[in-house]
Amino acid sequence: MTHRDEIEAVLSALISINTANPPGNEEAMALYIRDYLLNEGAREQDFHLLRHSEGRASMVFCLSGRNPEITLGFVGHLDTVPSGNAADWQSDPFRPVQRGGFFYGRGAADMKGGLTAMIGLCLRYLRKGPPPVNLRCFFTADEEAAGSGIRSLREAHWLDHLSFLVVCEPTDGHPGICEKGLGWYDFTIRGKTSHASMPEEGINSLELGWEYLREIKKEIAALPGENPLLGRSTCSVTQCSGGVKINVIPDKADFSADIRYIPQTGPAGDGVEEIFRNIAAEYERKHPGLSIHWNCRDRRAALESDTGHPAVAWFIKSRREEAGKQSTGLYYFTDASLVIPYYPELPFVILGPGCPGECHCPNEKIAVESIEEAIGCYCRFVEQIRPEWFLRN
Repeated sequence: MTHRDEIEAVLSALISINTANPPGNEEAMALYIRDYLLNEGAREQDFHLLRHSEGRASMVFCLSGRNPEITLGFVGHLDTVPSGNAADWQSDPFRPVQRGGFFYGRGAADMKGGLTAMIGLCLRYLRKGPPPVNLRCFFTADEEAAGSGIRSLREAHWLDHLSFLVVCEPTDGHPGICEKGLGWYDFTIRGKTSHASMPEEGINSLELGWEYLREIKKEIAALPGENPLLGRSTCSVTQCSGGVKINVIPDKADFSADIRYIPQTGPAGDGVEEIFRNIAAEYERKHPGLSIHWNCRDRRAALESDTGHPAVAWFIKSRREEAGKQSTGLYYFTDASLVIPYYPELPFVILGPGCPGECHCPNEKIAVESIEEAIGCYCRFVEQIRPEWFLRN
């Protein structure tokens, strides 16, 4: 993909395919990408479509290289978050608009710009000839929710035998070398109802629930360790419900919390649930009849790449020298969180076009220049790879 008008055409087509999750509709976009690359000389047998449910699919595209001993993986997700309130948009989020050097539309930055860059990388070698090493491009469904796409690809062993993984999420071209882990937890607080004029006769699940969650926030913020790029671990209470009437002490309350932890806390958020247990035991002792229960809705590992690996070091050095881009960390999870824990020796970097601050926002936009820059970076990496970088001891 050498011409800007070609990049713009592909980006526009991708934005125009509504893959808001839910419901997803990723299969339509996977088929568009497949047909586009087939038209450019790709072989039918090099595509592998994994259907998850009606209208939902992930896809792998494989390009054989001159050195079959090395396989580079590039991953990007096909789905987006919903567009939200239409009144907040200056234009239809699924009818891309170009103005002021930017393309606007849902998914422009997160991450149809990254998908366009992956397509650009594939086109280079479809037109030029075989790449120096094997390329395996993963187009995943459901990254914005449960990660069923990357899970299915992993379970089908498509992630086996990779030498390196590039996650093409929007980082504005900065090499991402770590990301926070997450725990999504639901808490149920059960107390005792009473007339609100006699609160001492009841156990107020709402009030005690808030106090309990505040203690958890303090303990998580105080967990040992601080990451130079990610800061400290955090806990945010994001949902709350309870009570039946203004003059009744509530006997049940439900809370949800979003916990983000750094690699120094442990890849799986070691100690987080112990905090829940210890504080719950204290509250239940102080308030006989109170009970506290929790359930983990989702958990993602905190990740940190090996910056001493030659391939990771290449990205850090080249981005700094070519564009003044410094290493960064991601506060949100990527598909890598469902890959690296299962392949702990796999080196990786997170790098793609688009500004992270545009993600999930109305009037989401991306500069075409950032896509061009990403394509150039990916291609230089493929061309400059050294086999000795991946020799096993």
